[in-house]
Amino acid sequence: LPNENEEIVTGAGGRQRIVITRKRLIHLDTAEGRAPFIVAVISDVTRFREAEARAHHLAAHDLLTGLPNRGQLTLRLAQALAAARGSGEVVGLLLVDLDGFKPINDRFGHLVGDNVLRIVARRLSGVIRAGDTVARLGGDEFCVIQLGIRDAAQALHLADRIVAAIGHPFATDPEPIVVSASVGVALCPFDGDDPETLLDRADRALYAVKHAGRGSYRRYEASMQRLSASPVMRPAGPDGAAAAGGEP
Repeated sequence: LPNENEEIVTGAGGRQRIVITRKRLIHLDTAEGRAPFIVAVISDVTRFREAEARAHHLAAHDLLTGLPNRGQLTLRLAQALAAARGSGEVVGLLLVDLDGFKPINDRFGHLVGDNVLRIVARRLSGVIRAGDTVARLGGDEFCVIQLGIRDAAQALHLADRIVAAIGHPFATDPEPIVVSASVGVALCPFDGDDPETLLDRADRALYAVKHAGRGSYRRYEASMQRLSASPVMRPAGPDGAAAAGGEP
């Protein structure tokens, strides 16, 4: 039977290539009699594997910012909550929404707005720890999964750092831009231990911040249940889609 292996080989110039080697043992008649030979076919699949890797990355990441997208966030949140149930650790979920972002697009155009979103993504990535996740949900909406924390104080400290980081002026053309962020916080297991509940309660906390004046953060409280949930983050429906909206 043929033998097939995928290998990484290094050429004379030091560049690595991915090849598939197919080998088969055959016997042929020679002047000295019947002798075994190995027939090998080597196929360079470097470009194919690179295209596969790019497609996999694009399926899980936001094109504009390079952050994990909504689908990847849902997957990582489910994994984090499952791990927390076994370890007893606390998981923080922070929904982040920019305040007054739409006027930026209206006044300066979408190219400037896109640049602001990229800067926000870098700032959020700069305040989280290794192992945490920051994702873009769409529009001006982001989410952070904070792992392995002890209590609410750590999640609220991160929310405070997020508000401060985003509040710094953005060095954009034709002039610096200032936006603020509102953050809603929910904790597993205290506020819910499944993705749908935790997302809903972080969403209600964010809604409360928006209606209290914006530019701040709040943790979910039971009294927020009577508030109408904002359209910022909805759990995915049967088709995997989730509704997203602007500011209330």
